[in-house]
Amino acid sequence: MQQKLVEKMIIRELLAGERAKLLDFLLSLNEADRYRRFGRSMPDTAIRAYVAQIDWTEWVLLGAFNSQAELVGVLELAEARPGACEIAVAVAPSYRGKGMGKELMERALLKARVRGKDRVTLLCQADNEPMRRLARSAGLRAVTADGETEGELDLDVARPGDVAEERTREAIENVAYMGLLTTRAWADLVAEGFARAARVSEPA
Repeated sequence: MQQKLVEKMIIRELLAGERAKLLDFLLSLNEADRYRRFGRSMPDTAIRAYVAQIDWTEWVLLGAFNSQAELVGVLELAEARPGACEIAVAVAPSYRGKGMGKELMERALLKARVRGKDRVTLLCQADNEPMRRLARSAGLRAVTADGETEGELDLDVARPGDVAEERTREAIENVAYMGLLTTRAWADLVAEGFARAARVSEPA
């Protein structure tokens, strides 16, 4: 049974200036997780090349951040053809099975509708049951062939309420994220102050 998230996640669209955050997250994945995400072996050099070629004007990258403002999940919504886009998801091991993938998927489908897309697809290995389960929970029709499963979903035309919801949620999550960054910065300053005081008090 899927557990609920143990802490409140902040899900927001990543900006081009956060490319390094995305790179660090993907590099943190082990070999098996990289294979599940990309469908092939991805050494560090390939990961770096992949992140470098991302078109931030066409792709949507959603990041899930924990209470320490650390990136722990990413969903990529990449242009596949005019009117359609492909979804790829990766979640840090300690945050799997807690509903994060579903939250990312729900936000991605909203983003896709608002951007005028009429279809989304998701491709994964046939033995990647968590990803297949995520696709089914989002309503994607799945077809398995040659060891791969492809799910697809036709999207409704965005309603005015969808646009308002997407903008409101993005604004709220950005404000919450900035609050986390401020809190973490103060915590780091306090910790640094204590460490400095401890060094000063040490006998010569």
